Amino acid sequence: FGVTHAVRGADLEASTSAQYYLAECLGASSFLPIQFFHHPLLLDEKGEKLSKSAGSEAVNTIKEGGDGHQEILKATAQWLGLPEDRKYSAAGDLLNAIELP
Repeated sequence: FGVTHAVRGADLEASTSAQYYLAECLGASSFLPIQFFHHPLLLDEKGEKLSKSAGSEAVNTIKEGGDGHQEILKATAQWLGLPEDRKYSAAGDLLNAIELP
């Protein structure tokens, strides 16, 4: 599908390693070049992981609730070490700002 990068929660790091190993064993060459970035987990006000499977509010609902979209982009920029004073209007802006190896 042309996927070059995948962003996942830090709780999936071990899973990514296992999937990479399986891809190697199965000769799934399209999976091997994908670069993975594991971000710190998103937590709610109680310190619990935001997760649809745990019944947390979906990110789409947060985005629809006003300025939530900007808050998500700003938090992501902070995690990536990008300038906080820059306004990111879309996830693509974040990807363009990242210097990847």
